[in-house]
Amino acid sequence: MDAATAALKKKSKASTLGPELTLRREENSLSESDDPAVVLPHFKVVHQRDGRFHWELINPHGTPAARSMETFETEDEAVANAEYARQLISRAPVRT
Repeated sequence: MDAATAALKKKSKASTLGPELTLRREENSLSESDDPAVVLPHFKVVHQRDGRFHWELINPHGTPAARSMETFETEDEAVANAEYARQLISRAPVRT
């Protein structure tokens, strides 16, 4: 586990998915910044007050950029759905 992932796990009460669900970092000035507030984009599974789970895609600013439309009964279901979303996103072309 790299230092950024370890710091995110320590900082967040919600579970941060490991490197296998971390999006590949793009080489740009935002992700290469020395600013400690900048984090690697990643998926985070959130345990809701009602006992259900959802996932969020966290951007380099550390704020949610997207989240699952559904909620899940178990954390394992939310992790599996986040992995599915990560695969879809990684294969999606940009169209103009």
